[in-house]
Amino acid sequence: MCICHSEMILLGLKFAYYVCSQSYRNITVRDVILLNSAGYPHDILPGVVCKWHFNSQSDVWYKILAVTQNITSACNRVLTVNQINVCWNDSLTVYNSSIQILHQNRQEMKSYNISVEVVPALRPPQNISILSSNNAFHISWDLHSTDFSDFKVVVSYFVYPFNGTWTDMNLESNITGHMVDTSNNRGSKYGITLFLRSQYGESTHTDIIDARSACVNNVSLKPQESFVLESKNNVQDTLCQWNIDVVSNIFWLKISTNHNDCTDSILVIANRTLTCKQSKYLSWIEQTAKIRISYRTDTAIDGTGISFIVSIVDKPTNPPDDINVITRGSAIVLSWKRPNDRPEVIQHYIVSYQIGSNSADHMMRTNPNQTFVNIDTAESRGQIFALKIASETNGGVGHFSKANFIRAACGVTKFILQRQSQIIIFPGHSQATYLPNVQCTWTFNTSASLWFKINIDTLNLEHSDGCRKDYLQVGNSTFCGRLYNKEIVHRSNTVKIMFVSDGYIGGIGFILSVSAVGTPPDKPRNISIKPGTYGLMVTWERPLYKTDFIESYSLFYEHEYTSEPVKMLLSKHQFSYVIDTTKYPGARFEVWISSNGDGGCGGNINISNTSSFIITPFYGNWRPRDAFCKWHVTSQFSFLLQIMDVKLPQSNSSSCDHVTGQCGHLTNKCDRITLEISNYGKICDQQEVLKTYHIHEKEADFSLTARNNKDDIKLFLRISTSELMDTTFPSRTKQPVSMSGCSQYILKTFVLFTIVICHISTTD
Repeated sequence: MCICHSEMILLGLKFAYYVCSQSYRNITVRDVILLNSAGYPHDILPGVVCKWHFNSQSDVWYKILAVTQNITSACNRVLTVNQINVCWNDSLTVYNSSIQILHQNRQEMKSYNISVEVVPALRPPQNISILSSNNAFHISWDLHSTDFSDFKVVVSYFVYPFNGTWTDMNLESNITGHMVDTSNNRGSKYGITLFLRSQYGESTHTDIIDARSACVNNVSLKPQESFVLESKNNVQDTLCQWNIDVVSNIFWLKISTNHNDCTDSILVIANRTLTCKQSKYLSWIEQTAKIRISYRTDTAIDGTGISFIVSIVDKPTNPPDDINVITRGSAIVLSWKRPNDRPEVIQHYIVSYQIGSNSADHMMRTNPNQTFVNIDTAESRGQIFALKIASETNGGVGHFSKANFIRAACGVTKFILQRQSQIIIFPGHSQATYLPNVQCTWTFNTSASLWFKINIDTLNLEHSDGCRKDYLQVGNSTFCGRLYNKEIVHRSNTVKIMFVSDGYIGGIGFILSVSAVGTPPDKPRNISIKPGTYGLMVTWERPLYKTDFIESYSLFYEHEYTSEPVKMLLSKHQFSYVIDTTKYPGARFEVWISSNGDGGCGGNINISNTSSFIITPFYGNWRPRDAFCKWHVTSQFSFLLQIMDVKLPQSNSSSCDHVTGQCGHLTNKCDRITLEISNYGKICDQQEVLKTYHIHEKEADFSLTARNNKDDIKLFLRISTSELMDTTFPSRTKQPVSMSGCSQYILKTFVLFTIVICHISTTD
């Protein structure tokens, strides 16, 4: 080391400007140069300019020291170092290997001297690496090559948010790595910088490196264990993670959180993100045996933070076994067996069912010892139910069984006694319309000898062509739309009534009654007709069979002076009647008698060697609103049909052909009540009385149809072979014919009634 002395050289007179300069090259560490002001120790004259240049080939700094005190208060731009004004107290270190010191004053000033010492330069560490373990930072670095070793490596850090305080760790010059304890600030973010420090000063500081301390916790839970974490002090800008798993895969994890007091913390559990703005208390099940939880706060947070509990719960079992679904009355019964999969952990069974295709799911919870449940279907009769069941543990509800479909009971199967009735009101409650997708079936049975009569009081269903949508089916007849006061006779001792609705527009429903009625009773027995002083005494006895079905007896008679048969409706308890003949002495009377039942009209008739008769019920007093009667007549030969009496009222718009009496295939205008003969057209006028039709076929159908009728209907037909018609039914004549008693009589049983006809004349 050399110590050099330099003085400012006086170049002029006292009041002239002085210029001085000096350059120092190839100086080395530890060299010291003393600089004196011009004319030292005399005062410095105005206008003096001095320059000192220092340059080194080595990596050095310069430490400038004021030897005298005259310069320490000189902040008047007298001295500049590298064109920077210098204002110091004792010393100044310049971090550069080349400097220029410039002195210039405009006024006279005191003299001074300074020393410039060449010191080794310090370069900050490089290639810094920071690794975070669970409780520490592992920091490593490299140093620049230098022969100087009298320095310290300083690791300086703070914890965010920065409060102005740094923590320095001074390490020896040969140290290139260090561990910083982070156990008190796990998950926090640190700001870290490194530099070198010696007696001559400090190197520049490295850029601040942000690093977050590790906060990863691995927790293994056993059954009945829980893990609890509560952030007692909500530290700002932290991030911690917990990896929690269960030792068995038959358990799940239950999470419960509590936002104690926080503003902007974030808790991430599995794929769920929670913030302080959400509900304070949350609890849910994670369907897994492993879970990762992350908790993060930001720099603006305050409060005490978030706490959470992770506990083990039982994974739900498989669905129950042997599931069975039946209907019982107005309920659906769902039954099952407990599953073999850990039945002891089951807390409840969950039954889910859906009604129809568009309704919401309904839920029922049962106790673990129960193995069946009743579901009330009174308000959903006839609808499809889809039922599923699952087990529930403290870990939640497991997966449901596959759906079991069943239609809720709607309708009954019932046996009806004679003259009993069953009323059906559907849907039978206060809802405006019946439900969609409904199917109901009522099946009625009665004794083998009985029929059914169905009276539809009101029908209000969705209308569709062919009744393809909503419809009511009674036996083989189908109805839809609107209908009132419809009577149907079902000629069987079993009838099925079915109602079906589709999934769209509905109606109000229907009201009907079902009654068991008797089939046509047998003919009266032991008919006797005897002339007397005041008339003909007609007597008879009850038939041997079907006597319970008799509602009344009908006695008919006519003679050549009557325009139509006279009918007498007699009590079922009456077995004799006197026909007054006093006004018609010697007249020929035709008399017949029938047993009346309550089973409607129609039937099968076979003609052999006797005549048969077709007579409407309660002859002369039958007023059905709607009716359809069909008689199927068979014979070995062709036969004759004679219309003895007919009354088929029509509306005012009727335009039947009164010449021929037919209107089917001719005018097709018989609009209310018609008698149709297969292959012969329709008859709809009382002008047909006494007309005879020759039926050339061996069988024919006779159909009587009434629609919207308000009047009495009468029909009296005689059917026989040609020969029988000629011999048993002569032309009318007013000539008296003397006959005593019943010369001949004809007995024949029909579907509606049985008649006996005798030809007899009174005596003069």
